[in-house]
Amino acid sequence: MRFPFPLLFIFAILLASARAASPDIDIGLTADEKNWIAAHPEVRVGHDISYAPYSFRDARGNIVGIDPDVLDLIAQRTGLRFRNETRANWEEVVSDFKAGRLDLLMSLGYVKEREAFLIYTRAYGYAPDVLVTRDNSPVPFEIGELRGRRIALVQGYTAMRAMVESAMSDPQIVDYPTSEAAMLAVARGEAFGAVSDAVNAVYIIKARHLTNLRLGVVLESRGVANENYLGVRRDQPELAVIVNKAIASITPAERHAISNRWVGVELDESVWSARIVRVAGVVVVVAVLIGGLILWHNRRLARELSERRRVQAELEQTHERLTRASEEKSELMHMLAHDLRNPLTAVVMGVDLLRLGDLPHEHEETAARLRSHAQKMGRLIDDLMDANAIESGQRQFHFDPVDLTRTVRAAVESFAEPAALKQLRLELALPAAPLVVQTDEGAFRQVVDNLLSNAVKYSPARQSIEIALVREGDGMRLTVTDHGPGMNADDIAQLFRKFGKGRAQPTGGEKSSGLGLWIVQRVVDALGGKVRCESEPGAGATFVFTLPLVRPAA
Repeated sequence: MRFPFPLLFIFAILLASARAASPDIDIGLTADEKNWIAAHPEVRVGHDISYAPYSFRDARGNIVGIDPDVLDLIAQRTGLRFRNETRANWEEVVSDFKAGRLDLLMSLGYVKEREAFLIYTRAYGYAPDVLVTRDNSPVPFEIGELRGRRIALVQGYTAMRAMVESAMSDPQIVDYPTSEAAMLAVARGEAFGAVSDAVNAVYIIKARHLTNLRLGVVLESRGVANENYLGVRRDQPELAVIVNKAIASITPAERHAISNRWVGVELDESVWSARIVRVAGVVVVVAVLIGGLILWHNRRLARELSERRRVQAELEQTHERLTRASEEKSELMHMLAHDLRNPLTAVVMGVDLLRLGDLPHEHEETAARLRSHAQKMGRLIDDLMDANAIESGQRQFHFDPVDLTRTVRAAVESFAEPAALKQLRLELALPAAPLVVQTDEGAFRQVVDNLLSNAVKYSPARQSIEIALVREGDGMRLTVTDHGPGMNADDIAQLFRKFGKGRAQPTGGEKSSGLGLWIVQRVVDALGGKVRCESEPGAGATFVFTLPLVRPAA
């Protein structure tokens, strides 16, 4: 949205006045930290000048954008003086940082390998990665469906490359020097899609008037966060501590003000909220109907199997009828799952875009709950599909060396928002060194996600959930402990049965399909491990998952 010059001038005056009038905020700097600031009066910050609206030059040649505004707030609250330095592309910025010619990096996605040469600060922004495609291109069901298609990536954007490569066995990646060049390639038909963060994509599409492009699905990858961090040289840990204190003092209103100034996402809050509520309602109703349909269908199959045993003479005819019914059920489930995922993705994307805008504080929690409910429904669909794949023998496992510390950390981080809604503390204990196990990472992550979901579901508000990963002899042991109502021996015996449910009820009104722990038991068996539950009434529950370091013989 464009503003006339007089309005921009008035807005700039009001913004400057507000900043000048705002009182200083004490962020609790120690005497040693103040001495460090006095001894280092200037901090060199590297910017990729092509990464608008995070950092770019305006018509007068000044460096402006989200990142310079964040630095201004940090400078006001610490006394640090930042010198913004630009480079032609991201690779040059990282190269100069490693060589010691820069002290600070902005707009970093989390990639574990970078911890070898920098210290990550707290996250200061959120922007989900999205797939940008032409408006006449088919919407992919998941990132794995992009196999064989040309995907445009910016050279040097390690986090996005890691996400694409982890999801595709043979990615057809085409490198471009900037995000704008990558999206122009999609607009011209040189590539099927480009991966970018939502803020950068929205800005470029609007600035270049790329009317034939659209934001597609939100892309999520295990181990890669959709948050922006600052990076500090490892030889300056004092600077990291000071910057973290400043970031912690930035309020949601200040974040929204910065985001709205540069992103300019044109959303009618009331219209989008109404649409999300309507779509969510339709999805809930459809999901309930599908669940009932699947249960009814399974019971009908059971009756037909019993009839086949009773009437031996009709064995062949019954077998053919069951085979057709099973194929139809699988096709129906795949079709319904595909049709449900698109509106669920639209709900998540709509909520994420709303959170980029200036939502009132009272609507923040509503948006978070909508996103959480959509994700829960996505997991329910995944459970139904997994149950069908396991029963039909179609589930495949691929064993490779996996660093479980990274996988467990990513799983716990993904439950931060559902836990926060119930004011739960997730307390994670990991070994100091990487714990590498030969296993199927996707299946392992599925087990951890189900155990964490179960713990969040049955934990009372304002309690803690303890997650511990340790090496144990020639294997590993993962424990997930909650402080919920606990279970007796009869309830524990029902846990790992299909549609098995104990007498304990979820503490937040959540629903349970009775499939999660049944899937966990069968996936753990396929991985060569064991899972059990230790619990007593009123004393919470501990789930113990053990796995050998090396894949056992089939």
